[in-house]
Amino acid sequence: MSGLTATERPVRGAMVRPLAVGTALRETMLDAAVVAVSCLVFLGLCLYQLQLPGLYPDEAFDVIPAMQLLLGHPVELQRNIGLHIFGLDLPLMSSSDYQGVTSTYMALPFFALGGINVVSLRAMTVTVGLIGVVLTYFLARAWFGRPVARLAVVLIAVSPAWVFWSRLGVYVVSQVMPIGAGALLALTHWVRGRPFGKRNGVLYLGAFLLGLGLTTKLLFLWFIAAVVLTSLILWGRPIWERRRAWLAERHSWLRMCLWSGLAFCLGASPFIVYNVLSGGTFNLLRHTISAPGSTGHGVNNSAFLRNLWTEADAFKVLLDGGYFWFQGKDSATYANPLTPAFFALAALGLVAFMLYDRSKQPDRSSGGLIWRFDATTIALLAAVVLSIALATGIFSGSPARLAVLITCLLGIAGTVLLVRRAMRNEGETATVGWMLFAITAFCGALWWFGGAGRPEGAALGAFLGLWPIDAAGILFWTAGAGLIVLLGTDSRPAVRQHAIVATLALIGLIVAQSSVTVSGLWSTHLLVLLPLPQIAIAALAVAAGQRLTHFVRNGPLKNRPTAMAGVLSVLFVGSIVVGDVSVARSYHRDLAQTGGMATFSDAIYSLSDYLTQRPAGGRVIALDWGFKRPIQFLTLDRINPDDAYGYEEPPTSATLQAIADLVREPGNVFLFHTREAGIAYPRFDMFEAAARDIGKEPVLERRFFQRDGVPVYEVYTVRPRPSE
Repeated sequence: MSGLTATERPVRGAMVRPLAVGTALRETMLDAAVVAVSCLVFLGLCLYQLQLPGLYPDEAFDVIPAMQLLLGHPVELQRNIGLHIFGLDLPLMSSSDYQGVTSTYMALPFFALGGINVVSLRAMTVTVGLIGVVLTYFLARAWFGRPVARLAVVLIAVSPAWVFWSRLGVYVVSQVMPIGAGALLALTHWVRGRPFGKRNGVLYLGAFLLGLGLTTKLLFLWFIAAVVLTSLILWGRPIWERRRAWLAERHSWLRMCLWSGLAFCLGASPFIVYNVLSGGTFNLLRHTISAPGSTGHGVNNSAFLRNLWTEADAFKVLLDGGYFWFQGKDSATYANPLTPAFFALAALGLVAFMLYDRSKQPDRSSGGLIWRFDATTIALLAAVVLSIALATGIFSGSPARLAVLITCLLGIAGTVLLVRRAMRNEGETATVGWMLFAITAFCGALWWFGGAGRPEGAALGAFLGLWPIDAAGILFWTAGAGLIVLLGTDSRPAVRQHAIVATLALIGLIVAQSSVTVSGLWSTHLLVLLPLPQIAIAALAVAAGQRLTHFVRNGPLKNRPTAMAGVLSVLFVGSIVVGDVSVARSYHRDLAQTGGMATFSDAIYSLSDYLTQRPAGGRVIALDWGFKRPIQFLTLDRINPDDAYGYEEPPTSATLQAIADLVREPGNVFLFHTREAGIAYPRFDMFEAAARDIGKEPVLERRFFQRDGVPVYEVYTVRPRPSE
């Protein structure tokens, strides 16, 4: 996935004049200053109030084994499967069949140096975030050059999503971002070097990182598939055209593929060994495919387009920072609407610039743009008209179902035939590109804003779960994919065309794949996309600034076009930076007042201290989700609450009997969430009934509050009911 065409690569051995050396030194110093300042800003936003919000259950879960390894305690293993070497029990997977152990092992040195506590835990994830910031600069520079890299590193450093998810990085497995960026950077350097030569170290590094990403979290499969498909878009055509030469050199590239596969397996070895021993992840994937409506979080994977709408909205939330309800007062969220808007503008603007440059290229076969209103073009236009009619509600019932189906067929067939025609006759590349660009932009806006075509309730269309507006969605994704394929396979690409295609293709492919999941549809799953959106925004800012200077020839800056382009780029990006910093400031302000909301409350620290200092007695029983792992971590494994609430709703007879037995045991302590905090599994009534059945009553021993006075946790015991 090279960001440079062959004609852009530097010539080795060229004479470097002293002036060029001085300029290069100044550029390097400027780059270092921008990266350093960005890192300091990022650290300032991350490290402030680092213990807030409170330790979240899923954040603690993955590092419990790390704590137990350092303390010499028995290690809890997923499915009781791990490596047993040197007297140690080493986990292979973490809290589930799709959650890896990267966080577990990365936490070890931080715990060893700083102690087993929340600050050390979050220092580890902030360090991961810092690595992501630095890699953003290098990836953006490799694909788009220094000016874009400087702006991109500033954007990622203040991104609310990256700042606050770096603080709670274990919860969302934030390591996927720097692993993905590092893999892209390594593969880019390999492509630009001498591919298939004797030195393929960066290729093996990229393959290892892709495997490590799979070890980190199962959803990294989306990223791996996106990299493979994007590589086929960019390099599939030239490889096919040189297939005879490839066959002649098969020994070289087969050997290279073998070593790459071994490097990948080395990175993915914990994941592979775990599934060889248990088959847990493979069984989960098989179950998801065979029963697509049965994920644990209620996602119907067969309703692909319905899920795609949800994931498109999740992508917007990832960009604007509006996810962090648990950090806002009264669950308020803050968002920067400029970021998603500027990303949409960047995607359209970069493609438009590519097509404009392509249109200006002389073409002996055509002599310019050619508009051919043949059957293919008419089919696409008819699909657009039908999608408009469906979005406005002209059709309903069975006619709507038929119209959606016809739109799908016309749109897909028209796009495929149009792209195929343009690939055979590159004189039509610009013409077909502009047509697909117009359809993508129009239908994308129609799909996103056409809420009238998406009523409440069940969708119209069979297994895909189609609403009328989804006709526009199908056209948007189909035309967009066709446009990316057309530009990616172009044999005469414009400057940075490959980099732009790679950026947009990776984003689109990952968002599309995220509509099929083994868990839920959340913006946290799209964290692997960063920093690609920030790089795209920075690329448009620089490109727009440079192009605008061409129209300003007689003004006071006519002799300083570079300076003017820089000022315009900074103003463009600066508006996003101001908005993102404002969002971060608002969240930090509210965190200081609340300490975190609900299960993110810092009252968990007081609860853990209370349980530690409480006189020893019976067991600590959690009768709702979210108590066990934070208390276990915060008390250094001294208190390990028993989860007795059961995962079924309503509770089974076995769960009710277990609660009754626990109530009979003397001295037990029972933990509940309050109604204000949100109750995952309501069990208090069962607890109260079990106490009453044996002549006892619940006693509220202690209540814990958020900083704003809202009660979140309650500690109960039972005592004999007073005689009347």
